[in-house]
Amino acid sequence: NGHDWTSRFPNLLPVLARLPVADAVLDGEVGVLDRAGIPDFSALQSAFRRGDRAGFVYFLFDLMHASGYDLTDTPLLERKAFLHRIIKATPEAALTLQYSDHIVGKGPTVAAEAARHAMEGIISKRADSRYV
Repeated sequence: NGHDWTSRFPNLLPVLARLPVADAVLDGEVGVLDRAGIPDFSALQSAFRRGDRAGFVYFLFDLMHASGYDLTDTPLLERKAFLHRIIKATPEAALTLQYSDHIVGKGPTVAAEAARHAMEGIISKRADSRYV
């Protein structure tokens, strides 16, 4: 909706600034993990209500622009490979930036696991899709 939420996630900013790209437009979702390491939507809501300044994890699943290049016409799996490389090149990212891998051909299994862990949902995209 055009709202800038940068100030709500101060623990993510220094790590994002260290990614080895001049600039980037990322697609993902911010969450808070429970004790078992599972994203917990109610914990995220509680963190906002309390005004927490740390503990947020950014789950990244797509990259549309990087270092001045428009990647929206690049197939998803190529965009994700580049995204994975830049996250791995930033050791500080290990706890706060999580790469969401593409799992081919196991939609029902992934959906069942998400339901079993009471996760909010899953993201499904075609492996060869462009970013629209």
